Amino acid sequence: MKTKFKLLVLVAGTLAAGCWSVVYQPSKEEVCGTFQRKEGNHTFMSVFQINGGCEEYKDGIKQAEGVWKIIEGKVEVDMDDRAYSIFNIEPNGDLRLIEVVVVRAGERETLDLHEGGVLKAIKSLENLIVGTYVDKDVEAASFKVIFLRNGVCEDYVRGIKHGEYEWSMINGEVHVRDEKANVAIFRIKPDGGIINISGIKNGKRENFAREDQVSLKRIE
Repeated sequence: MKTKFKLLVLVAGTLAAGCWSVVYQPSKEEVCGTFQRKEGNHTFMSVFQINGGCEEYKDGIKQAEGVWKIIEGKVEVDMDDRAYSIFNIEPNGDLRLIEVVVVRAGERETLDLHEGGVLKAIKSLENLIVGTYVDKDVEAASFKVIFLRNGVCEDYVRGIKHGEYEWSMINGEVHVRDEKANVAIFRIKPDGGIINISGIKNGKRENFAREDQVSLKRIE
């Protein structure tokens, strides 16, 4: 993920004193995406969503949910209301851990951090979606969905194009809209696939029961 940061200039003191403080202030759109780090044989993945939600996974299994925000050019992640991780944004888009703050008796306390870990940026959420998917319970030749980089989504049945739709990222979800404004809503899975969790018809959203959710496996 290549990040271009907006430049926010803050005036500290007075112009006469010539005292300026320059802080790189990215937008949420520039930070959100998927990051990972490795510890021994384990892979940890963090997904920063555009709606401010954050999910952490270990070897593909969700471990925690939380929230994230940008404060003075740094990313603060709150996973349990008792501890905060604060990251610097590296020029290449990676996140480097610089502080861990715990809350004890209502007071924030910064822990000593000898060496901060790095969350390596993988892809933005939009780039993460672009690709080809098949129904995991159906042979690849039977049903296929292709998400194109230009915001178009195509589906194929037995190799024959069935339809063309518009897709976009909204609050960390993948929304696929047809010509009647019906919307299929997908969530990104840790394994790179997507799962149809809900839909919108006549302007009303309906969340699907787990047994009715359809998973699509990414093949390219």
